[in-house]
Order: sequence, then structure tokens, then C-alpha cells
Amino acid sequence: MMALILFIVLFITDFPPFIHAQEAGENATINGHLTDYYNGDPLFGIRIDAGEHHSWSDEDGQFLLEVPAGTYDLRLSSWGYQDLVFEGIILHENETLIIDTALDVKPLPPLEVVAHDMDGGSWVEVYWKAPSCIVSSGIIKDDDDADDFSLWQNAGSQNAVKFDSFTYPFVITGGEVFVGDSTFPGPFAGSSFDMCVYDDDGEDGLPGTLLGQTTVTVVNYGWVHFDGLKVAVYSGSVYLSMMQTAPAPESAPLGVDMDLPTYHWGYSKFEDNEWALSPYQDFMIRPWVAYPHDSIRESYFKLARMSILDPFADTLSGDYYDFIMINNYYYDDYAAPFIGSYTAYCVETRYSNGMESVCQPSNVAWIRRVQIDVNVTLSSGLPAYQTDIQLEGLTGQPDLFDSTGTNTSIFFEEAKIGKYNLSVSKPGYKNFVFENLKILTDTSFNVYLEEMLVPPSDLYVNSLTGVATWKEPAFWENTGMYICPYSEFQVFLNGDYVGSTTDTSFLISGLEDNTTYTAGVASSYASGLSDTSIYSFTYHYPFSPNDILSTIINEYDIHTRWSAPEHTAVLEGYVLYRKIEDGEFQELASTSEPAYTDNALPNGKYCYSVAAMYVNEDGSCMSEPTAETCQIISLGMDEENNQSISVSPNPFHDFLKLSFSDWIVQREVTVIITDLPGNAVYRKTVTSLPSNLILDLKNLQSGLYLLQVRGESILQSIKVIKI
Repeated sequence: MMALILFIVLFITDFPPFIHAQEAGENATINGHLTDYYNGDPLFGIRIDAGEHHSWSDEDGQFLLEVPAGTYDLRLSSWGYQDLVFEGIILHENETLIIDTALDVKPLPPLEVVAHDMDGGSWVEVYWKAPSCIVSSGIIKDDDDADDFSLWQNAGSQNAVKFDSFTYPFVITGGEVFVGDSTFPGPFAGSSFDMCVYDDDGEDGLPGTLLGQTTVTVVNYGWVHFDGLKVAVYSGSVYLSMMQTAPAPESAPLGVDMDLPTYHWGYSKFEDNEWALSPYQDFMIRPWVAYPHDSIRESYFKLARMSILDPFADTLSGDYYDFIMINNYYYDDYAAPFIGSYTAYCVETRYSNGMESVCQPSNVAWIRRVQIDVNVTLSSGLPAYQTDIQLEGLTGQPDLFDSTGTNTSIFFEEAKIGKYNLSVSKPGYKNFVFENLKILTDTSFNVYLEEMLVPPSDLYVNSLTGVATWKEPAFWENTGMYICPYSEFQVFLNGDYVGSTTDTSFLISGLEDNTTYTAGVASSYASGLSDTSIYSFTYHYPFSPNDILSTIINEYDIHTRWSAPEHTAVLEGYVLYRKIEDGEFQELASTSEPAYTDNALPNGKYCYSVAAMYVNEDGSCMSEPTAETCQIISLGMDEENNQSISVSPNPFHDFLKLSFSDWIVQREVTVIITDLPGNAVYRKTVTSLPSNLILDLKNLQSGLYLLQVRGESILQSIKVIKI
């Protein structure tokens, strides 16, 4: 079928449009060709907006935009050209609107007009940068065909291209990135990434200072266009980087052109690691840059003083006076100190075609000086030593910083009047921030810092012992870890207060076996109590064994037995303790069975006690020992038999002589010497006992020992002393 096509041929002379019909597709279409009014060159990177739909012109100045039928205001806009708007355009289905027009340049003002008062306010230095550039162009170093794609596993990683220019200055206005057709890693329409511009002032010329950043949403596959940048470059190289803001596969990949020629302009950075030349070359990132116009140049600048009505207004306004024509990029004003405290400057650009830009204002040149006092008090009542105080200048003043040291106040003398942010910080206390302070006269601030009520950390309760442990409240600063100035800890069980301590442990008593509890601990400060750290646990009481009983067997062995305790934890075994005569209990043995035999005991009184040993994921624990059970070994201790053996000398030094009665001679015996705890320190077996036996005991330490002679129907004991 045939469809209507509208031709609009527009020039600055406003010729009437020429309209005729030809065949078109099913959707309403807007296309055309855009050129420069002065030299007729095609315009690249012009944005075309129709409602929520937009497109860009290519290297040849051509553009194409498909939209649903409806009524639109069509806007053509670019960084260095005046906007052109067609209002109320009605587009029907299958209708095409063709626009061939030229755009006039925009008279751009200077960049970054800055006023600094010098030498204590005796004069003012004003300087600015050349106006931004006008003619747009793309830097292309790929063949429009991706051979591979790059996608980081983690967000925050970046791929960048490095480029410079054949002429300066130039302005980075936007660009385009090739993301493929969604085959890899899968559909990612609607995802976003950031485009960043970095200076080459990093180490070894790598990316350094961030100069500009914009967020890009993927609304189509293939080449994704973006604008929103305004970065002027006056020398050197810059990097345009694609920063991944989501992990794979929820982020768009970046195309890589691996065909020759290879430009080696790609660099990569994984998360917070250092930048490095990428093994993948070349990344398909195309910067859009604007250059100075060949036909339009600035002729001179026009500078004016401004008498500011409100120095704190977001947009400075006031009366202009004393216009000065200047052919360079700075001006030294020695008359400013005699004019007033609120003086700013305004600079406009005059172009060779007679156009003039708007007047670009500077910051306020704050000439008058004042004194700012900051007095600090701490909620803990401690002196406010080592407190950092910063005044951030918001209206062109330099930042002021100092620390109280061993004082509690800071005096900033000769501070410039203006607007500041005041911040006061000290480890262990909440930061104090006071924003947008208007300081025009001598001013004093009294700052009260509240303690950071930091709770204890890593609370843990041993489910076998009921002992709670935790770490002191602390936090990390740039210079290290700081322990908060707490006074004590308060302990809670199921929300009820159970006690306090200055230690980092506490025994929770009164717990019932196989019962679940929630313990809590909070830090106590001079200004209040912190939040409570909590820990839930199921308590297992370490019950003791039952029914301990000892009996004598084999005349000189003692057998001790007991019954297993009631328990809900894992019973690991038992520890048996022994006491000889009136001594102290000492550990005798560990066993997994509820019985133990103490063998070959000399005459004496022996008492036993046993404890259960438990273990679980919290560690091990011993129960309370049982009550003692005792037995007495007294074999061969009658007076008559005691005369069967004699020793000499007693006390002895190194050798001990044993003499035996006739009824023992020629029999097999074993001589055993034990210390007082019952440990055997000497043992000798003789198969045919002589009348006299010499023992070499020089290796024994000095002390009291028990000497026993054992054999069939023989058990004799004598106390001997080694000196």
C-alpha cells in the first residue's frame, strides 16, 4: 500500500516545509539528515527526542526513529548546538516524517570561573577555562563486529579504553558500547551499568582521578548509546570505562574486536585491584567528543564584578558593574577589597560571529576574616582530648582542620566568612555534624559528643558449664581498633537481669538440665546501656556418678566400682582420684568403664572418689567428684612378723642392708619401695633370698619411703628414710 511521507526541509532562514507521499512501513517513522549551519558538515551525536523515544545521529548526520502513532514535540539537541523543537507534530500509522535541517551553534560560556582572595584579602585572582567545544565526533577503533565478549563475575569491575586527541581542548559528551544480541550471557535488557571518565594521572599513566560518571540502562541490544557526560580535556589522555554494577549474568557484556589491526587501548580492573593492560583487545567502546568549531572562535571575554545580594543563595545574583574586556583567561583585581565583603565575578564569551554567551558567575570572593571557636564536651565526663574538628568550606573557602590534642577547644583564627559544614569526631563517640553554617562574624560553637553505646561482641555460653564469655565492645578506625570506654557488663537470662561484672566472662547459675535459655549481655556506659547481645543454648547438667564402693581383693588390691550418672550430654568417661592416709586427693586414672582396680598396694589407708567427664560441641566438662569411699591394707603388720626383717642403717645414705630370719631365707620374694603417694620407685625380685641383701639406692631422692617384701605368705613393710 501507499503511505504518507512528510518532508520538512528546514534551514535557519525558515523556508516553508515541502511535503509529499511515498510508500512506508507499518510504524510511524522519523528520519532525516542534520548538518552544521556554518559549514554544512554532517552533525554526529545529535539527540532526537519524541516523547519517551529517542535516537542519535550517526557519522553522516543521518538518524532514524520509530514511534507509535500520536502527537509529539520533537526536540533536536546537542552539547554545542542550539536546541531545535517542533511542537505538536501529528504522526499516523505508516507515516514517515523526514527532516533535513541545519543546527546553529550555541554560544557557550567559559568553564569554571573561580575567584580566590589573595594575601589575606588584599586582592582577588579570577581565572577561568576556555568555553566547551562544539563539533561532535566519534572515536572508532573497531570493525563493528564482535569476536568475543567480556563479562566480570563480580560487580564493581571495569573495562576501559584509553584515547587522546589530535587537538585540544575537547569535551567528552557521551558514547556507545556494543553489548551483543543477548546470546551471552542471556537476556539482560533493563539492566544498567556506569560509564566513567578517568584522568591519566594514576601510577604509570593508568586511570586515576574520576572526572565524570553516568548510569546507562540497556533499552536495546547491539550498540547502546549514552550521553550525560560533560568532561573537558585540555591535554593528555583520558580513559572511558564501562563499570559493571551487577554480577554476572545480570549485567550486559562488552564486545571485543580481536581482528587486526590491534590498537592495545583496552585496560581492565577487577574490583578493588589495580588497573592493568587487558589481555582482551580491543574493547568496543566508542567515545563521543566535541571539538572547537572551525568557523566560530571566541574573540575575547567580558568580565564584570557582581555585588552579591545573598552570598548563600544556590544561584548567585546581584548587580553587574565595571565591565572589562579581556583577551586571556585570568584577571587580577586589586580594587575588590574596597568594594565589600560579598563580591563575585561574571565572565561571558564573545564569538567571532557576533554571538555572546550567558555570563558565567564565579564563587563569592570572601575577603573578610573572622574567628571560629569550637568547644567540645564528652558525655562520659572525660576530657575531650584527641578530638578531630573539621570545617568544610562550601563557598570557595579552604577547609579548616585541627585536633584538640591535650585541650578541649580549638580556635580557628583568620577564617574566611562564608558557608561551612562543621564535623567533630572522636573514637568511641558519635560523630557530630552541623551542615550549611552561615558564618559572617566571630562565632563560637559548643559541641556535645555522645558515647557510642557499642554492645559486646561474640557472646557464647558453654552448654555444659553455663559460663558465658564475650569480647569487649570495640570498633575499627583508620588508625586501628579502639576499645570503647565501658564501665561494666550487665548479664541477662531470658530477659531478666542476673548480675554484672567487669570481666568478659560470667557463670550463670541455677540452670536446669536439658532446658533452652537465651542469655544476653550489654555494655554499661556513663550515658546509658548498649543494645544487648544475645545467645541461645540448651543446658546439660554434668551429673556425678552414683553408688561408689571400694573392696579389697587379692589381699593387697582395692577394687572400686560405681554406677553411671543420669545425663543428657555425651558421657566421655570417668576420672578416678585417690587419697593415701591423710594426704590430698590426686588423679589416679581415667577410664571408660564404671570400675577400676588399684593393684599391689602397701599397707595403709586408701580413699577413692570419681567424677564423670562429658563432651559435646561446646567442649568438655567434669562433674563434681563423688563422696569418698575408703579401705585399709594391713597384711603382715603383726608384731611377730615385723621381727622377720631388719634394715640398717636407717636413716641411710646410698646403700641399705636387709637382714632376714631363717624361715624366709631361700624363698622367692620381691622387694618394692614406694613413695608416700604410693608410686613404686624401686623393685627387685630375688629367687633365692640370702640372709643379707644390700640395696643400691643412691638414685633415690631424700625422703620417707615404705619398703615391702612380698612373697608366698609373706608381706612385710618397714618405713625407711633416705638422707
